[in-house]
Amino acid sequence: MMGRKWYGRAVLQNGLVLLSFVAAIAVGVRCYRLGGPELTRDESFSWRLTQYPAAEVIQRTASDVHPPLYYLALQTWDRVWSDSPAAIRAFSVLCGFLSIPVFYALCQEACTDRGSKSPPGRDGAQGGALLGASVMAIHLAQVMPSRTARMYSLGVLLAGFTAWLLLRAMRAQANREVWWSAYGVAAATFCYVHNYALFTICAQGVFVLGDLLMCARRDSFRNALPSVFGFAFAAILALLLYSPWLPVLNEQLHTVREGYWIPAVTRQDAERVLFTWLAGMEYLQELEAALWLAPLAALALWRVIRGDRAAYFFVVQAALPWLASLGISLWSGRSIFFDRYLVFAHLSLLGLWGILWCRLPDAASRVFLACWIVLPCLYGLGLALAQVPEEPPAIAKAAGFLKEHYQPEDVVYVPNPIVVNPLRYYAAQVGLRALPVRCTVSAFGHPGHQTHVASLEAQDITWPDAQGTPPVAGRMWQGSEGGGGAGYPCEGMQIILQETFDGGGGTHYRLVLYEKTP
Repeated sequence: MMGRKWYGRAVLQNGLVLLSFVAAIAVGVRCYRLGGPELTRDESFSWRLTQYPAAEVIQRTASDVHPPLYYLALQTWDRVWSDSPAAIRAFSVLCGFLSIPVFYALCQEACTDRGSKSPPGRDGAQGGALLGASVMAIHLAQVMPSRTARMYSLGVLLAGFTAWLLLRAMRAQANREVWWSAYGVAAATFCYVHNYALFTICAQGVFVLGDLLMCARRDSFRNALPSVFGFAFAAILALLLYSPWLPVLNEQLHTVREGYWIPAVTRQDAERVLFTWLAGMEYLQELEAALWLAPLAALALWRVIRGDRAAYFFVVQAALPWLASLGISLWSGRSIFFDRYLVFAHLSLLGLWGILWCRLPDAASRVFLACWIVLPCLYGLGLALAQVPEEPPAIAKAAGFLKEHYQPEDVVYVPNPIVVNPLRYYAAQVGLRALPVRCTVSAFGHPGHQTHVASLEAQDITWPDAQGTPPVAGRMWQGSEGGGGAGYPCEGMQIILQETFDGGGGTHYRLVLYEKTP
């Protein structure tokens, strides 16, 4: 008896040591030159929203396409840790780090599921959980969202947490109402982070209903009813908590349907996303991709056919959001099929790898499967990290140049709303927090959605005259990404200064200064 307890403690301690090592790797690859790459337009949008009061953040988010929780959390984070490029992304790094132990606990909970046929021992469950956590630490689809100042890493954390709470609540013998209440609150919180959380929560509901049918086939409905009633209670609780946002969600869906121009999804898009989602590397040729995917698909099908409850749990959460987004895109003609939106479902795919590993009969097959999954991920990650720039982006250099030559009455114009915030962000980093950056929007242009307008103030947008020329100031700067031409032809003004900047990651930025002719 004492020997068994000692063995259990040793296994647990070794597992925690290995998990700590995996978490350290996850942090390392996510922090590698974290502040180096230029803030994307979406990241600078996130930053701009944090500059408003909390109530206004919610109001402005409502006129965009995402819920507000991430922006509110990032706002609190920035006030504590500053808004440098590394600091603003560090919140996502933290969420990515916390996702590792949560995912490990989820995989262990699923691997030791007593409802599955031939559940593995403690060593097998721990090994499967460690494999899943290791792949999560290095998979490009998980690493990149954790290096980005957007809501995806927080959503991954909550996707794993809700899945773990669901399994715990379904097997709880005592305090069931506590577990189901916790799940309901977590589900509502998840939905306030990203609209695609609804797909994951629906997939969890499909699993509960499927589990009811499986229990009825194997035993009786009575054994599964507590889980069904508990999930219904949690769903009602989550719906009540989320209900204030439902009218906003409906309006956002209408806006996307009527105002956004998004290219229709193609077969090539689906194949590319599926392969990178699975392999963690860039898409190969069709034949090579099929040869790599075939063994994994066969293994997954084998476990589902055998009635493996844990495999079914992960397959449903991985497949349903993917198929639903693809189906809605094909049906509506408006694509909502984006790999970054599917990152929450991707978590369950990694859990499936852990299940397949611990169900294999011998060490040789487990080593082979681990290598088959891990090596492509390492290759894809290595290529991606090799491209992370050391040199500051061109727009950061342009902001420094502006600081040296800017005069109090100057106005800076950029081509459209989506590029206002990047320049404002880097100007703020060099001390020009009140820099007037303006964009022009034509009153007679396309009636569709103007991206990122939700983050702008009224004075950030000006209306050009009939020739498309913005209002003339005494001195007017024009900024453009990519190092293009001189910009707008400004009647009555002459170019007195122009500079093109080259920066890390192959970025370019051009500044042109106009001044009224005497």
